[in-house]
Amino acid sequence: MDKFPFSMSYQIPFDDVDMGGVVHNSKYLLFFERSRVGYFKQAGINFIPPPDDLFFVVRRHEIEYLRPLVFDDKIICEARVSEVRNSSFIFKYRILKEELLVATGMTVVVNVLPPLFNTNPLPDSFKEKITAFEQMARV
Repeated sequence: MDKFPFSMSYQIPFDDVDMGGVVHNSKYLLFFERSRVGYFKQAGINFIPPPDDLFFVVRRHEIEYLRPLVFDDKIICEARVSEVRNSSFIFKYRILKEELLVATGMTVVVNVLPPLFNTNPLPDSFKEKITAFEQMARV
């Protein structure tokens, strides 16, 4: 099983559930987003305000729902960068409840140059921080 260098705990609030009492499917993207931001913070990557060479946009999301979550569930959302390319990178996620896999996900993030949002190569300093943070999980 892959190692994930970042994890965060979360307790499902009432406003995350639908009329059936199940976590609404769109909320999983928020769990992933919070994990992605937490990952960056722990890896020492500051992107707000964006420096001249980093401006991230999401190109693609994928979610596989394996088990339902309900109000007040306690979960762990894990994140890792599985691949770094020239101007993009891929995050993978796992959501666990009591050590059971609840959902998996993936996000492709692209570095762009505003205002035209053309792709922009990732700086070496960014790649080095990601590599170092990911290697911590393998120790």
